[in-house]
Amino acid sequence: MTLLELSYRMRGALDRIAATVRQAGRDADVGVLRDCGRLATRVEAVCALADDYLEKRINDTEQPGDASLVKLAYSRCLRAYADLGVRLGGMDAQYRRPITFGDLNSGNWLADFQNSYAWTIAGGSDEVQRNIIAERMLGMQREPKGWTL
Repeated sequence: MTLLELSYRMRGALDRIAATVRQAGRDADVGVLRDCGRLATRVEAVCALADDYLEKRINDTEQPGDASLVKLAYSRCLRAYADLGVRLGGMDAQYRRPITFGDLNSGNWLADFQNSYAWTIAGGSDEVQRNIIAERMLGMQREPKGWTL
C-alpha cells in the first residue's frame, strides 16, 4: 500500500517541477519541456502499475513478482524526479538545507536526490528485484551455484 500512496504523492509533486521550471525561466526550453514530459509519463506509468497491483491484491490474483515491478519502477522514477529537480534548480538547488522527513518529494532537491538512492536499496535492491522479476515472472533459470564470468 505504501508504494501506491508514494506514487500518487509523486504525481502531485510534479507541480514542484513545473514551479521550478517557471522560476528558472526555462518554460520555453524545448529540452526541459521534453524532460518534464518524459518524467510525467514515467510517473503516470508508475501510478498505473500501482493501481494494477492494488486491483490484483483486492481480487486475490497477485502473481509472484508483481510487487517487484512496482517497487523497481517507483525507485527509478523517484531518482529521475529528483535528478530533474536538481538540474532545473541550478546551483541554488545544490545548497545544503535541513532535510524534511516524511516526504520524498519535498522540493529540497539535493536532499530528495540523495534520498532517492535509498529506494534502490530499501525493500530489496534493484538488482534483487530484477532477479525476482526474471525468475518468477519471466520463468528464467537461476544462476548456477558458483557461476562466474
